[in-house]
Amino acid sequence: MSGQLSMFPEEPAPAAAPAPTPPWTRLTAPGVKCGAQWRHVSGWLVEQCGHPTANYGWTAVTPDGLGPIVSQSGRGWGNGTKAKAGIDALLAGAAVLNENGLVMLAATGGI
Repeated sequence: MSGQLSMFPEEPAPAAAPAPTPPWTRLTAPGVKCGAQWRHVSGWLVEQCGHPTANYGWTAVTPDGLGPIVSQSGRGWGNGTKAKAGIDALLAGAAVLNENGLVMLAATGGI
């Protein structure tokens, strides 16, 4: 109501709610593909092996430093999105780690 007379004072605009913290943070510079790394708020790390033509170059490392953790195929994941989805599924209880350290989906059969 700037410029107009009013019997009621202007109320300040409500403060914007803070943006939620994303669960994954990129550790390497944007655009870096070889050797790219992402860290989950829980401490899990997913990383690309560094080879520019790797078909399954993404693996995970536990918060305790155990790894590499790979997909149920016994290979790494094909991209970082799939690797992060595998760890997200594990953290949500939709996947498990078996004795070989592979991420297995409990209900859907694969990632």
